Amino acid sequence: MVVMLLSMLEGNVMNGTIGKQMVDMLVESAPNVEMILKFFDMFLKLKDLASSEAFKEYDQNQDGVISQKEFQAAMTAQKMYTQ
Repeated sequence: MVVMLLSMLEGNVMNGTIGKQMVDMLVESAPNVEMILKFFDMFLKLKDLASSEAFKEYDQNQDGVISQKEFQAAMTAQKMYTQ
């Protein structure tokens, strides 16, 4: 289901309009609607998180991912984590 949602976000249409697919999928997944809405909320907030100044400060090579090495350096600098 998540793969289908991501595929639809990329513009891929399977068997009809995107709106129809979304409604059909939600009907099939009625018991999980709350979880789906939380997923969408998190998914939409990822862009804001990855472009925040705090994220950029820790993402030293600016590749959009905080690696284990970058995380460890940040925690060591704050004296919250030592190896």
